Amino acid sequence: MPPELTEVLGRLLADPALRAEFRRDPEGTSARLGAPLRGIDPGALERQAASLVAKRLHETAKLMPRTFRRLGPAARELFGGFATTFWPRGHRRHLEDAVAFGRFLLAGGVRALSRSEFNRLRFALEGGRWALRLVGDAPARGRKRPALQVLWRDNTGSVRSAALWIGLPF
Repeated sequence: MPPELTEVLGRLLADPALRAEFRRDPEGTSARLGAPLRGIDPGALERQAASLVAKRLHETAKLMPRTFRRLGPAARELFGGFATTFWPRGHRRHLEDAVAFGRFLLAGGVRALSRSEFNRLRFALEGGRWALRLVGDAPARGRKRPALQVLWRDNTGSVRSAALWIGLPF
């Protein structure tokens, strides 16, 4: 049975190498994928893919505002590089994208990642009732401070967090 056209289009939108192959050889790519792609404009496909990555960037920035502030203008380029390596699926895709981007930044040694923000997103995605994390960047009095980050789910399942700052006078 041939794959669904929407599945094939999704693969094309998510995979830059597959789009490049389609630009070079639309007929061969169509045959290899087992889907009728005649009439699809490779340029329009690129524009749609860029639009989807821009939306992903926007949604991830809403979930990681401190990290994106710290990244500044480099955020767009870093996210663009990340977006070619991962494509989220499902109803929690924005959260999955944000956590995967945080992992991408960690793997790349990017120091702008807000660990307290990343911990909260990971906890929201991965579940659990509560967690404790040591962080060096908990916001306190307009500065970043070392703290013990406490994460928990309330009775509605919403993620809550608090910080016990280390070295602050009471």
